[in-house]
Amino acid sequence: ITLDRQSAIRLSEHWLGGLLSGTGSTKPIDLRRAFSCTQLAVMLIAGIGPAAAADWPRFRGADCLGVSAESIPTPWPSQGLLAAWTWPVPEGGTGYGSAATWEGRVFALASCLNCFTDGRQEYCVALDAASGSCVWATQLNLGSRANSTPTVADGSVYVYSSECTLCRLDAATGSVWWKRDLQEEYGGGSVPYGNSQSPWVEDGRVFVQISAETNCLMAFDASTGDLLWRGHTNGLTYGSPVGATIHGVRQIIFPDPNGLVAVTPDSGQMLWQHSQNATSPSYSYDNGPSPVVHGDVAFCSNKYGTQAVRIGCSDGVFSTEVLWTNRSLGDLYTTLVIHEDCVYGTSRGRLHCLELTSGRVRWQSDGTVRMASVILVGNRLLAQAESGELILAEASPLK
Repeated sequence: ITLDRQSAIRLSEHWLGGLLSGTGSTKPIDLRRAFSCTQLAVMLIAGIGPAAAADWPRFRGADCLGVSAESIPTPWPSQGLLAAWTWPVPEGGTGYGSAATWEGRVFALASCLNCFTDGRQEYCVALDAASGSCVWATQLNLGSRANSTPTVADGSVYVYSSECTLCRLDAATGSVWWKRDLQEEYGGGSVPYGNSQSPWVEDGRVFVQISAETNCLMAFDASTGDLLWRGHTNGLTYGSPVGATIHGVRQIIFPDPNGLVAVTPDSGQMLWQHSQNATSPSYSYDNGPSPVVHGDVAFCSNKYGTQAVRIGCSDGVFSTEVLWTNRSLGDLYTTLVIHEDCVYGTSRGRLHCLELTSGRVRWQSDGTVRMASVILVGNRLLAQAESGELILAEASPLK
């Protein structure tokens, strides 16, 4: 475990013992309990264990498209899915973050109550993917929730905490290479319920947003933590930036309170900007879904609906054109998934399918899933609802 001296003194032996233990349970478990904020679980689906899976090094996978090349055999066992292992988060843990995997380890953020300060502490933990045992745990800050997902790149783990502390940790040991409190250094604050943005890392740079009055988009040197550039007044949302190549130009696309903004990775020069809420008031930080890029089309979704935007480029000048808008189906938090000719997501607690080219509704599910995270595994949708329910559905335009 890697903690500074003051933090280590604060930790009780009882808490520390719970943190570094893995239960190793292999009994059938209640999904709602297994996927609650107090446990992290890996499921064995029809005999496919965690060792068989490819690395998932950041939020929604390597390219942030939420697509896995794995397969899920069906039908599921009548007695329920079997847990390979469960790892209990200490008392008071809460949050909405997901896990990243890399070279046999699972990385996630966890928060817990501190009995000495009556506040919450936020940690990044590394677990053994085969056994669930804790390899290391590193304190980040006094945080409210564990909402973000670590990003693993080149042997380092990059985390952006609920209170906007950006860190680079050693993936093998959890040692802190560098740590920067962006709120303290650059002003602004977090957002209600804590920051949920996951850092985007590529070509030696780390990209994040802050909630400041100006210069909200930022890039840091991944090795040293030095600021490379900052700019643009866009604010902080719950969504995460993504990298994409459109018309041969590499760009980083950030969600903002009104829509999307794309900049060059090396200097932060703006390439294009699109306001999804041109006819609606800004919904501020609650623009939670991350951008999804399919060819030269960017998809964005928020409270006011789902929109497809074609990105054009002529003589090096980028432009945007709205292809379609579906104002009846949008979501504050769920990022879209694209498969073949359809766009899948959730809206008002229901899974839905839209036509890729027109936005026309093909189907909505009957049951409610509340807020859910959706990924594509093979030709099936795998959704985890806020309640802890795990839902499997065919990724098909036919209901």
